Amino acid sequence: MRINGFTLIELLITISIAGILTAFAIPTFSDMIRNERLTAITNDLISSVNLARFTAISRGETITIKAKNENWREGWTVEKLNCVNNCVLKDYQALRAGYTLRGNIGNSLSFQSNGSSENAGNMILCANDEVQPYHVKLLKINYIGRISVATDTNQNGIPELDGVDITICNFI
Repeated sequence: MRINGFTLIELLITISIAGILTAFAIPTFSDMIRNERLTAITNDLISSVNLARFTAISRGETITIKAKNENWREGWTVEKLNCVNNCVLKDYQALRAGYTLRGNIGNSLSFQSNGSSENAGNMILCANDEVQPYHVKLLKINYIGRISVATDTNQNGIPELDGVDITICNFI
């Protein structure tokens, strides 16, 4: 009668191989999570700009995106300007720890009834407060009210502003 099973040596070798494979997979998985979070925040920003612009045009009134407590990292709201009640159209939550959002547009971005904005500029979103490949997104907002994500033309994982790689997250 023969009993099938694993010897202690076979079990240790299998566990060692599984550990080595896991050590290679975990950094890749955490990079994927970070990139998905950056994309989600970027999509929220694009959605809020599009909502504010569309609402301003359709209602014929000024709509503003405002940083909470004058800090974009704490979240932002899309709201009617000079409103008494029911002013907030949409509320966006604070960023997760380790993510930074800054811009040269000040603490708010307003859209007029024709869809234009008086304070165009750039916003930068960084993971871990540092610029590393694939840790940063750059959003450009023009005076017409259009928003776009800056491209990485030299394929190094860092978007460019005016043809130059972003080097620090608080460049603005």
